[in-house]
Amino acid sequence: MAIPREIGVTDLPPQLPPPPPPADKPQPYRVQRNDTLEGIAAHFGTTPEAIQKANPGIGDPSRIMAGDVLTIPPRDNGATTAAAPAAAQTPQQQVDKALADLHEAEQTRPRNRMDAMDLADSRASLQDQLNKAVDAEVQARLQEKPDSSLTPQQRKQLGEPLPSQSERATQIRKEIAGRYPGDADVQKAVDQQEANTLLAHNDNAGYTSPKDKLLALDTALKNASSDQVRTLAASQPSYIKTVQAAADWAAQPYKDTKFTDSRQVEPAAKQAEESSGRYVELLSAMSSPDMRASLVADARPQLEKITHFAFLYDNEQKHSTDILTNLSSVVGTLRQTDPSAAQSLANDLAGQLPDRRIVSSSMDTESMLTYMTTQSGDPTLALTFVDHVRGDGKDRLVNPWCDQTMASLFKTVTDTHQRVDSDTESYVKLTGELNSLIAKEGATMSSDQLNAAIDNYKKLKGPGWEKSVADAQNQLAADGKMLLSQQSALGDWVTNHPGDSNTVGDALNKMLGSQNNQAAIQLAVQNDPTVLTGEQGKSLINLWAQQGKVVDQGGRKLLQELGTNYVKSRMDTLRGELGASNDVASRTRVINELSDLGDNKSLATLLGMRDGKVVDLKAATEVLKSNINDFNALADANKTPDALSKALQDGVKDTQSKLGSIKGFESGTPISNVFRAFSVGAAGLSLANAVDKLGTGKNGTEELRNDMSALISAAGFSQKTAGFVTSMGWAPSDSAWGTVGKRAVDHWVNILSGGIDLWKAGDAFNKGDGTEGALYATTGVGSIMWAAGNAAVSGEGMLGAALGGAAEAGSWAGPIGITMVALGTVGLMAYQSKKDNDHAVPGREAFLQGLGYNEGASKALSSWHSKDDTPAVSMLLRYGQLHGMSDAQTMSWFNGLGQDQQKTFAGALVSSLDTVGGDASKFNRTDRNDGNWDDMAKHNNLLAGNVDHGLFGSGPGVVLNGASIPGSMFPVNAEEQPVSAHQLDVVLKSVLGVDPPPYS
Repeated sequence: MAIPREIGVTDLPPQLPPPPPPADKPQPYRVQRNDTLEGIAAHFGTTPEAIQKANPGIGDPSRIMAGDVLTIPPRDNGATTAAAPAAAQTPQQQVDKALADLHEAEQTRPRNRMDAMDLADSRASLQDQLNKAVDAEVQARLQEKPDSSLTPQQRKQLGEPLPSQSERATQIRKEIAGRYPGDADVQKAVDQQEANTLLAHNDNAGYTSPKDKLLALDTALKNASSDQVRTLAASQPSYIKTVQAAADWAAQPYKDTKFTDSRQVEPAAKQAEESSGRYVELLSAMSSPDMRASLVADARPQLEKITHFAFLYDNEQKHSTDILTNLSSVVGTLRQTDPSAAQSLANDLAGQLPDRRIVSSSMDTESMLTYMTTQSGDPTLALTFVDHVRGDGKDRLVNPWCDQTMASLFKTVTDTHQRVDSDTESYVKLTGELNSLIAKEGATMSSDQLNAAIDNYKKLKGPGWEKSVADAQNQLAADGKMLLSQQSALGDWVTNHPGDSNTVGDALNKMLGSQNNQAAIQLAVQNDPTVLTGEQGKSLINLWAQQGKVVDQGGRKLLQELGTNYVKSRMDTLRGELGASNDVASRTRVINELSDLGDNKSLATLLGMRDGKVVDLKAATEVLKSNINDFNALADANKTPDALSKALQDGVKDTQSKLGSIKGFESGTPISNVFRAFSVGAAGLSLANAVDKLGTGKNGTEELRNDMSALISAAGFSQKTAGFVTSMGWAPSDSAWGTVGKRAVDHWVNILSGGIDLWKAGDAFNKGDGTEGALYATTGVGSIMWAAGNAAVSGEGMLGAALGGAAEAGSWAGPIGITMVALGTVGLMAYQSKKDNDHAVPGREAFLQGLGYNEGASKALSSWHSKDDTPAVSMLLRYGQLHGMSDAQTMSWFNGLGQDQQKTFAGALVSSLDTVGGDASKFNRTDRNDGNWDDMAKHNNLLAGNVDHGLFGSGPGVVLNGASIPGSMFPVNAEEQPVSAHQLDVVLKSVLGVDPPPYS
């Protein structure tokens, strides 16, 4: 458009002037930012067509630019008065109009820098208009009455209460976004509306404490629907004001003043301690990394003043140690999500130290630094203080102090396991009994029976126990985060101090050599995979790659699994980007990220690929990169859904073949499964995207999206790949794909977070080392679940069947969580002491009744275990198997015995277990000594009596006639132990008067 920018035309004000009186002649008007031809025409009482006619240079009405001068024709009174008033737009029409205007502006290309600036302003303004239109529609629809097809009474009977305003608003936003699938502008407007709603609700909630208001906002944003909502909220004045108010609240107790009297120091020290404690209180309760960073940015000046005070004025150090501990906690908490910001803060605080010789000459400074590291669990601030004191290393007077203090700090870090050991012990005390019950009494039961048994046990223990278990798990996970943060700090230290490489390596070896530490780290990663992302993830990968060779076999196995977790976390992010937007720009970003992943030599080393050569990892990422474009090219092609699905299936098959030919990516390896699952996910996203383009309608789209089992089946990926995709959030759990993969979900969890081999755990338990068994049970968070799930799929083993079935049921989620059950079902934890048997009996009884045993049977089977701590249930089920009965039939048969018969036969079962070392599978149908038992039965030499069950006390069993002392409660040693099913048949027939079940 060639409209002259006339010299001498007076610039009009930024806003359109009031409508002028009717003009008889044309008048000039300089276009302002955000003007449209329609708006200008309406303002001057004319039409866009009339303005175009008066300005022949206007080729495209949408391309008028700020600064252009237009000739406005005289007002056409006849035309304007004859026009009928326009009908008011509906809220949806307003959204449509705002979006159309924005899309039109986005298509406009600037001619120069000024045009670019104008267009940017125009697009921002139009996005704001779209935001307002979306908000207006949400508010308007909230004013409508909700669905009233059911009366309140009917809803109550059906358990379907009316949705809350918040739930309705969420649904409305989803529907608005659904009208414009994949439109980033609408999604941003919808997310902005959600962010504004969250902020407004928080502002109007009536919080009187800045701390409570900030933490409430943190919780609300944690539960927001997307990261974009959180990002948009963080830029709003309300958010900024809330963070600033909380920072002011934390700073409030301590005022930086000049002391004129020594008596002022003590009150000021208390205030400094309280203020630093408030910062810890806030940061430790917050979940948002961005909010933490914002708070620390506001708090930095105050934290520097407090550090200065702690070293200079509190000479008696009554409060300095606690102040420094709080400051170290602030840095450590920040480090878990933002290592760079934490180190920057630590450097600033170190700048507040007095002269280095003053620090090093104090007898108590070293103990203060080690204490603050021990209590806070993070060495970053203390190490930074030492580094600051050392300076350029040329001061011979301070160097010895620095060396000694640094050695003390490294020892303090490696001693962290003592805290983890204590937390593990607390967890074991809470869960050991249930873990053992699941592994032993419930080892061969179905998932439904196990769930009922666990529910019965939980009911007995009460909600307080469940909460204690959940709290203990959370504490272990927090310990794991702390350990990862410590290792990240050591990694940063050795990067800047390569001469300390051996010292850091020794510390890392000790940290990863602790099985409790391994368990805590695995639990932390499983609960929050993001701990291995970002700066901290990269720092840890580099540290482990460089120093991992010094750790033992268990530590190296853990590091390989953590490396796999790191890959999964990054691929989760990439998959999310592809799912959010499948355009060229998104694919390019994902491909670039894959290139970065493939070039990561440290990661390749960690994964054990050719001693750090990156060729295998790079080759695998190249396969994925080519697939992304291939899959999306297929999606862009004009194909029928069936033809497209077939093409994608062939592509997935090809991926399987290509990955299998790369060393280290053979089928079944953990890292290869990550890559294969990612490729399946990319294919599925492309398929769903293509279906949208084909316009097959909502039902057709949903059917093809969710029924992905056909794709998996055709590609030959089997059930477990479906589980991978479901567990990674790539398909709804209730879809066909999700149904196919339910059993394999925990297999996937194991591959990514398992750590301790099942045989090691079993070996520890068989040796009678209850403590070691308990530790292995805790560390087996994921790997045992995988082992059991894999065994369940293939039908291998009783424990596998029980665990796999129970994991499939999925009903253990909740306060206990499926992780706790994974820890328990491994079956490696003996009771902390067999002397606690009497205390454990009520729990056993409740568990067995939940499995389906009646009260008498449960009491009889709960009273004793064998000397190898094996339950009588195992021998009962073995006895039933030898008679051709199923477990359910055996249980029903035993329930049919009288209570006294149940007690005596249970005692005989325990005695039989002792003859085979607690391994019921070694118990056979017959024995060469069966004839002697037949003879004793013939002469009535067998009686029910009181026998010794070792540490489990005494109780009913089978004794030889004449060996018992009439009227005596004391056991005798003439116990007869059945060593075959035939001999147990004799006990039933001769001693208890019951016909044994027939053999079949």
